[in-house]
Amino acid sequence: MRNLQVLKLNNNDLTELPEELAKLKKLQILSLDSNKIKALVFNTADPRNFTSLEQLFVGYNPITGFPENLKNIPLTHLSIAGCKNLDIIPAFDVISLFKELNYLDMSNLNLDTIPWKLVNLYSLNTLNLSGNQNMAWDTSIFYLSQHKAIDELILQNNKFTGIPTFISRFVNLQKIDLSNNPNIQFSEVIDACRKVENLSSINLSNCKIKDIPASIQSLSKLSEVVLRNNNIRRIPKELIHLEQLEYLDLSNNQIGELPDELGSVENLETLLLGGNAISYLPEDMENLKELKYLELPKESLDKDAKKNVKKILPDTEVVYISEIEE
Repeated sequence: MRNLQVLKLNNNDLTELPEELAKLKKLQILSLDSNKIKALVFNTADPRNFTSLEQLFVGYNPITGFPENLKNIPLTHLSIAGCKNLDIIPAFDVISLFKELNYLDMSNLNLDTIPWKLVNLYSLNTLNLSGNQNMAWDTSIFYLSQHKAIDELILQNNKFTGIPTFISRFVNLQKIDLSNNPNIQFSEVIDACRKVENLSSINLSNCKIKDIPASIQSLSKLSEVVLRNNNIRRIPKELIHLEQLEYLDLSNNQIGELPDELGSVENLETLLLGGNAISYLPEDMENLKELKYLELPKESLDKDAKKNVKKILPDTEVVYISEIEE
């Protein structure tokens, strides 16, 4: 046990941290999600304790604060998701001292704004603010946008209708996840993201989107587009202008046919089309020489159509999906 590196104690009835944890000198990942822990008591009296601990997950516990001695632990990943009893401002007096922290999950905290001290996490790359449905694009996020290291924003299940143009102030932003925001306007998202120079991935799944705006071509550096579980009926030909696109997920929509132009997206490696009503593939898709994996709807393609798929894409792994889980 002394050589243990990963310990997961999720979904138990723990009310406190076992004292024996301090003996695990090589422990790197500790997951304590969904217990009944009210206080995080880490014995750091011995400076050798917890010096290897990098990832701490304490989500969905009734914790109320962070003791100051936690600043001595070299955390890179921290989840406080769902800790709704946490007094967030005093907690960030400690959390903001984790100078090596690059992943922070603050989802489902009933936040209406974010702590100003978050900007002091200079190494932070990924920030999850999902499920905070009272949160707005206020001055605290504008202030955060000066952060130079953040490259991924996860903003699922909020009540956003769009995103502000100051999103471009996140100069290193590469990935944005806005899934499960059913009132969001795709065209407004595109307009706001035009000046996000390094944006490579966008996720708008479960957003009740009916159309893919032609203006998506303006996001020319996208390599990943995820639009599963929407109401999309057609794929615009302008998609061919996304010359770096490698991953396209349009699963579980209402697409009946594919445009011939899809065969011009030459760098496409993964294409997910299960849960649609597609009956055939255009011959031009034989030009997708880089396509490694393709999902198609099982029911809408007859035997002849499936034979033709293998004919035009002989080197592609093709999987027929009978039902898509949302």
